[in-house]
Amino acid sequence: LFNRLTESTRAIVKEVSGVTRDRLYGRGEWNGVDFSVIDTGGYVKGSDDVFEAEIRKQVELAIDEANVIIFMTDVMVGIVDLDEVVAKMLRRSGKKVFIVDAGDGSVSNLRNWRIDLGDVNAFLLTHTHSDHYSDLADLHLNGWVIQNRQKKLKVYGPEGTESITSGFEKAYQLDYKWRNEHHGDEVAPLDVAGFDTHIIDLNSSVIIEEDGLKVTAFLVQHDPVTPSVGYRFDYKGRSITISGDTSYSENLIKHAMNTDVLFHEALSNVMNTAAANIANDNPATKGIGTILTDVLDYHTAPAQAAKAANLANAKRLIFYHLIPYPDGLIAKMIFLRGVDKVRDEWTLGKDGTMVILPTNSSEINLTTIE
Repeated sequence: LFNRLTESTRAIVKEVSGVTRDRLYGRGEWNGVDFSVIDTGGYVKGSDDVFEAEIRKQVELAIDEANVIIFMTDVMVGIVDLDEVVAKMLRRSGKKVFIVDAGDGSVSNLRNWRIDLGDVNAFLLTHTHSDHYSDLADLHLNGWVIQNRQKKLKVYGPEGTESITSGFEKAYQLDYKWRNEHHGDEVAPLDVAGFDTHIIDLNSSVIIEEDGLKVTAFLVQHDPVTPSVGYRFDYKGRSITISGDTSYSENLIKHAMNTDVLFHEALSNVMNTAAANIANDNPATKGIGTILTDVLDYHTAPAQAAKAANLANAKRLIFYHLIPYPDGLIAKMIFLRGVDKVRDEWTLGKDGTMVILPTNSSEINLTTIE
């Protein structure tokens, strides 16, 4: 691969390991972009061999230098234990991981996508509705015992968040104790069990500013659930804004101004109203009908979200937290009615939607984690 990328024969190619010992540098060009390529020796886990120990150091130095890492596995054999070791090392290579809200099933998704939950820098809560933090206990447990988080899980959220995190700590107090007594301090250290909670001061809305990353919290409208917030992430000239749950919000538009990507929640008034009418016809489901009607006034219709994206000059709009989820072509047509009249650039999000924003570029790349 090194030889193909650099159009050279500098890398020695053998079907045995250990031929490459040091880092090998080359130059490549693709589509008008010049770049450096680094080849390293093979990574050997836990070897006592002095050369292989030095090769591991060279691999780790190359990872530290790299802007992009190409990680190849054997397509015939598939992923083996060593691949998992290297993948975990790459995931620990300085990249920051933030999770915004954690509804039911979200931690299972993250584990299926092989996100190392021990590397989560912080959990950001948009508001204190339970469906947005119902997986917080599992997020804590999986990062603490299974993936060896190094400190308490940092949590940012609006007023009321501390009652949630302290409540979880009280509820799981015995769980922390038993796991520590059973597995010991190396696997389940009590000093990193629990939460490091930060209540957002909305008079000073920048909540994180480090290593070129700035995270800003801002008020949105989700009455009677107050305060409720959205978040904006800015890094090296690129930005993502997440609405949280909200009705149409001028303050969101202000804080999302010129963002690359706006993730905006969306609710179909037509579909919810139809479902509410059906539910109200049956005494056994009248309570559901009430809920379906009540939620209309604190969410945003897709066409309204498209208008907000236009006014914010957002380059890409992604609908998320879809109510109800439009399963099937006809449901999608009804859900998105009127959006195309307002805006051309939009995407209907789903579990696994991934956005990649290269620095020093205006590109917005969308893909899906399966």
